Amino acid sequence: MLAPFTLANFQESPAYQFNLQQGMEAINKQAAARGMRYAPATLRDLGQFAQGTASNEFMNAYNMYNQNQANIWNRLSQVSGMGQQAAAGLGAAGLGVGQQIGSNIMGAGNAIAAGQIGQANAFQGGLGGVYNAYLMSQIMRPQGGGIPANSPAWP
Repeated sequence: MLAPFTLANFQESPAYQFNLQQGMEAINKQAAARGMRYAPATLRDLGQFAQGTASNEFMNAYNMYNQNQANIWNRLSQVSGMGQQAAAGLGAAGLGVGQQIGSNIMGAGNAIAAGQIGQANAFQGGLGGVYNAYLMSQIMRPQGGGIPANSPAWP
């Protein structure tokens, strides 16, 4: 992924290999037909053709290499993006579960507290009722004999 474009990448390009081969064959066949296969002009034509083909095909090969690298990068980026989305979804689900657990624990605590307050109120009400009954019994009870019998107010 991080390897730079090299001369070997260019020379291995199928388009460059094909164009070079076809052009060289055409020049050689034309020179052979004229009886000048090994003439200096033919060698010069072959050199110029090879140089021109290399010049043209180098940019094509370089652009194709960069396009392939970009394709690989984009695919890997998409895969990592899916991983990020999955992690975000999992985090959101964990947050929701945590909030629900906390809410349930608070509800249980409130229920326990309400029960204890109700129990204390019932106990207090019961004690208050017993105390009120005792006070009423003390008020309603006759007071030990009333007016003495030998008192002048006794008829």
